[in-house]
Amino acid sequence: MSLEKAALAALFVASIGSSCSAQPDLGPPGAVVARSSAEVQAALSSAGRNGGGIVWLPGRAYTAAGGWSVPAGVTMKCSGSASTKLTSSSPDADIVTLAGPGAAIEDCGFSSPIRRAGGADIAVRANDTAVRRISVVNPFVAVAVPGFDRVVIVDLDVQGGCSGVDLSGIEITLERANIRGFGGAGCYGVRVGALTRAAHSVDDRLIDVETAADANHKPDEGILVQDAGGLFMSRCSNLFATVGTKFLPGPGQLIQWATLDDDYLGDAGNTYDFVIDTAAPDAEVQGVQCTACWTSSSSRSGVIVGDTGGGSVFGIHFVGLRAMVNGADGILVIARRHPADVTIDDSQICGFRGTGVHLGAGVTGVSVRASRIGSCDGATTPFAANLAFDGGNDAVTVTGNDFGGVRAPALRGQVGPRSLVANNRGLQSAP
Repeated sequence: MSLEKAALAALFVASIGSSCSAQPDLGPPGAVVARSSAEVQAALSSAGRNGGGIVWLPGRAYTAAGGWSVPAGVTMKCSGSASTKLTSSSPDADIVTLAGPGAAIEDCGFSSPIRRAGGADIAVRANDTAVRRISVVNPFVAVAVPGFDRVVIVDLDVQGGCSGVDLSGIEITLERANIRGFGGAGCYGVRVGALTRAAHSVDDRLIDVETAADANHKPDEGILVQDAGGLFMSRCSNLFATVGTKFLPGPGQLIQWATLDDDYLGDAGNTYDFVIDTAAPDAEVQGVQCTACWTSSSSRSGVIVGDTGGGSVFGIHFVGLRAMVNGADGILVIARRHPADVTIDDSQICGFRGTGVHLGAGVTGVSVRASRIGSCDGATTPFAANLAFDGGNDAVTVTGNDFGGVRAPALRGQVGPRSLVANNRGLQSAP
């Protein structure tokens, strides 16, 4: 090969190498590239005017003067949540707003050196939008959906701050979310239905959601549900909050036909694990089924079913509940406005002290069937009482349970004449 041809070949190879090394900065084919904070909104708006597309943010830090708005059909895509960092010069502004149908944000990181004072890192203000592979540090609220529908949030990582995700709307999916280190009064990991009434947050899904709060600055809840119709929760877990999972509808709110499947409603370090209650006289919770769930309260009752706000709570069903009682009661039922229709079937309730199932004064319509209550597998000290009745408890069914290993008595208190207590192993005293 001549010297001239060799030089040309070397130049060609160098140009190819240069092109390849620059490719990551160009983003996906056809993307508009925004290389500075000042270019981001112009690129987003331009893509929106041209019918949609991708705006690519290479790996660097970007600061919005206020916030950025993603138009309909536009995806704001970063080079990775570890390399592209977004923030705002305003401590309480929404940093990114999904402003039109089909808008999305992917692979971005949000990072504030201190907890933000307000606003959402991502505010969803349109239907049919998506949030994918996002990390957030020190948010006030990481993602907020204030009344929009068919929103998908997947692979979300939140560290620190006050609250993780605030959802109100129809067919919202939150899947594979890890929310940890958050804390403080008024804060939560996930909130559902705060802005809707009459169960109009419909068919929302929480799947593989883990909250692990700051144990030294407990938030109010890991998961808080205020209004929901057909909520589905599966494989969720909550650690270190004041309440692991709370159902608490307010004025005009309704939680109806919720399904909880294989959830750790509350585990290590929660004060209470699962609380169902009302915050107004016209609030209701009805038709909740909890299958293969787990509770392990560190200091108080694991599960509380009440109506202290004057509303209605009935139709609460536990199948295959596993409850480790370290405080007062495994399940405390104090809802008495209606027959509670609380059923506990095929469950294991064990503990170091306290009571397995406790019915407050005037509570009626509770069934405990085919369950193991007391000392389970030799791992715990038996309860002082497996079941306790505070008085006025009627239409109670206690059948086919295993009270083995009971100290005495298996039952404390009396049940009314319309009750059935029969065929329980280890029962040492009649009601």
